Amino acid sequence: MRGLTQTELAKASGISQSAIANYENGTRKTAKNIFKLAKALQLNPLWLAEGVLPMEPSLAEPAQDYAGANFAGASWPFHQISPQTWKSLSAHDRQVVEHTISTLIRTLQNRQDTP
Repeated sequence: MRGLTQTELAKASGISQSAIANYENGTRKTAKNIFKLAKALQLNPLWLAEGVLPMEPSLAEPAQDYAGANFAGASWPFHQISPQTWKSLSAHDRQVVEHTISTLIRTLQNRQDTP
């Protein structure tokens, strides 16, 4: 769709060409480097992983600061995602979001640990 070969996508994302081939043919189901792929392809990582939400990343929604809002007796951790938006998701979609955030945190922590 983006007109990239596997080799070009591998270079753009920093992921091996063989891993990209495995994603394309369905051999590999979960992309541990989903954010690298999404960035290289200019796609929404949740769409890339699960096929939900808009395919293209969107900056159309004005930024609001929801951090610190009370949610279930705790301080809300996100600035641009409202508690109402979170509650409107299905249980499955909330699991997808949680998994995606967990993967991102591990990726960022690993990057920080690399000299």
